Amino acid sequence: MTPQKGTMTRDGPTDEHSRPDATAIAHAVRAGTRSAEQLCRQSLTAAQEADGVFWTVDPAALQAARDIDRRAAHGHPLGPLAGVPIAVKDSFDIAGLDTTLGLRTPVHRAEKDAEVVARLRAADAVVIGKTSMDQLGWSMTGQTPGRPPCPNPTAPNTLPGGSSAGSAAAVAAGIVPLAIGGDTAGSVRVPAAWCHVVGLKLSHASVRLDGCAPLAPSMDCVGVFATSIRDCRTTAEVLGVTGPDRAVALPRIGVPSRLLQHGPMDPRVAAAFEAALKHLADLGHPIVEIDFELRPRGTGRILTREAAVQWAGRIAPDEPDLLTAFDLGTRMDPATYAQARQAVAHTAHRAAAVFTHVDVIALPTTPLLPPAVSEPAAVLDASRFTRAASAYGWPAISLPLGTGPHDCALQLIARQGKDHQLMNYAEHLWEALTC
Repeated sequence: MTPQKGTMTRDGPTDEHSRPDATAIAHAVRAGTRSAEQLCRQSLTAAQEADGVFWTVDPAALQAARDIDRRAAHGHPLGPLAGVPIAVKDSFDIAGLDTTLGLRTPVHRAEKDAEVVARLRAADAVVIGKTSMDQLGWSMTGQTPGRPPCPNPTAPNTLPGGSSAGSAAAVAAGIVPLAIGGDTAGSVRVPAAWCHVVGLKLSHASVRLDGCAPLAPSMDCVGVFATSIRDCRTTAEVLGVTGPDRAVALPRIGVPSRLLQHGPMDPRVAAAFEAALKHLADLGHPIVEIDFELRPRGTGRILTREAAVQWAGRIAPDEPDLLTAFDLGTRMDPATYAQARQAVAHTAHRAAAVFTHVDVIALPTTPLLPPAVSEPAAVLDASRFTRAASAYGWPAISLPLGTGPHDCALQLIARQGKDHQLMNYAEHLWEALTC
């Protein structure tokens, strides 16, 4: 499990010639050894040349970068993301720009920044622009009708994953070191896995989603794409996520039993996951098999009902699956929806008992390697291992186990509100796997 030259460890790129992570960039900008304006210009140029990754750039970005350089030159204090170029999924409002959600007609032109964007700017990040996404965030291919295809920078001719495709691709391609996405059933973790970057889904309701277009409000969460866990931690704190961060030296790892009974898994994914577990066990980490419901009943009903309530009759999507979901959700009676919510809540309560025996749950992020562009995977297959954490509202993180086209990713899950503990466990385990 030794990292290849030029790949990532828990603190960022390993090769001295690799791009620095956001933490290093912000430190250099605060020290006056890097120019926020120069960084911004580089990212804007790359964004405009990256067909299918960015849908629009923010015309206010350069002025914001110049202001940061001016403040640095005068010795004024700068925020934790000083001068860091950041990309934002198109479901988040940026003042003065259209929010399209991948539709042919914009939903609206934003009058003010989303809460998340405002917090990033307050931390002195430079928002570069809006990235591509599946229509309404419903699918997981990363492709949108009527738009240029979003590429996978790490595995040409394969899908980047979705729905936060552009944000994952922007970090993977080095256009920006940090990007924001939205995760309802795996829409950050799956593209993070397929594009070989770190993808963090925060606990449900830990970050205000004002100014972010909803899909299923009871499951929608903010997510972060980065090349290091420390960047995820800083961004989470900027977004207001606080809490205890104590973590034991050797976290007890729970592995859901009967993974293969839920559906097929690529043999290369299974082999990499088993190798990672063996490596951790050899280092003394306790690993136990646990009973964990990966497909909580009622999740699909919640998604379709809440999406229909939000959007049916308001928009005209091109995706047939969305039209079907709107039809099913519109016709669903309130009692059925209420029963689905109760079923998921009951399963989540029962599932949380596992944390009396383990500190973190580990499983592959997705059972599939990135499919060829010509052979898109079904959402239910791609998100088979990510939907449970979303349904339960728990934080989860995807860690790349390599950067080759056939390398997979490890997903770690903690209980609700333990976001910082999760990142501590992730740092510890990723260091163990990459040293």
